[in-house]
Amino acid sequence: MLTRVFESSSCSFWILYKFHKLYHSGHDKLEEALSVISRLQIIPLQQETINHRVQAFKSFSDELRRCIPDILIMVMSILNKLYKNASKSGSSLYGAQNKQAQKIRDQ
Repeated sequence: MLTRVFESSSCSFWILYKFHKLYHSGHDKLEEALSVISRLQIIPLQQETINHRVQAFKSFSDELRRCIPDILIMVMSILNKLYKNASKSGSSLYGAQNKQAQKIRDQ
């Protein structure tokens, strides 16, 4: 059991490393970074998952808990940049970019 916890913990930190690297790779990698953090399931990206993530937080290792504030700031920054980009690129109310902006806004 301890090995399984260790493996899942090291896997989580590897995924966090990948997220961090993508975040700092530039604007073209932000959606991929958001996808990576979504797969890790530590940050609620939909309103329906908030309670589940809060309950799961209690089982996180101390090392992971200490990273959560930085991860939250990075995720909020990604969402902000993606929203601004989608809003700027769409001039009509019914364009694909505005649908993307709405999707980001809903997250």
